[in-house]
Amino acid sequence: ILDHQRGGFCYEVNSLLSEWLSVDLGYNVVRMPAIVHSNERGYNKPPSHICMIVTIDDGEQDQPTAYFVDVGYGEPSIHPLKLEFDIEQKTEEGMTSRFVRNGDDVGLEWLCSESGGFKPRVQFSWQDAMGNSLGAISSY
Repeated sequence: ILDHQRGGFCYEVNSLLSEWLSVDLGYNVVRMPAIVHSNERGYNKPPSHICMIVTIDDGEQDQPTAYFVDVGYGEPSIHPLKLEFDIEQKTEEGMTSRFVRNGDDVGLEWLCSESGGFKPRVQFSWQDAMGNSLGAISSY
């Protein structure tokens, strides 16, 4: 990836982590396409990023808990985020994030220290998060 100066880092590391989580540790993992937000262009389509939803059944709740996992974005947060809407979550490295939903679209927003407001980062489909499709999204 680095030698050839190409993208695809998220596909490499998130796919590797998802295989380890599902095959070796037995977690339910859904890999899903995502759209990265750009300040200049907004959300670029088609999806050019991949991330994961990992569900954990701890036996203490009525249904498993879903977590957003993305170690391939290139900046924090590398910690999982509980997939809950309109609730601010602060990770160990101090990043504050939240998920917002608009119809089938789910957006991950991060608190921007410069503006003091939330900034869109990644968007994905609720249907994809629930494991309904992945599609061919990478040529790597």
